[in-house]
Amino acid sequence: MHQSFHDKFRRVGLGREMFYTLSESRVVIRDWGQKFNEVRPHRSLGMRTPEEFTAKRPPRKRRAA
Repeated sequence: MHQSFHDKFRRVGLGREMFYTLSESRVVIRDWGQKFNEVRPHRSLGMRTPEEFTAKRPPRKRRAA
């Protein structure tokens, strides 16, 4: 899963941009990550966004210490 993220990040997130300042790169990278995590559906999550997937998942039970 991480490899897929990094591949897409290089190809789509970084490959299409020319950064002139560090602050510009931070904004573009933050926006791309937000789109990746909140807007883009993921095949591994049944074509749901990560937010949709976690919203429909029951809360985790805490273990007794």
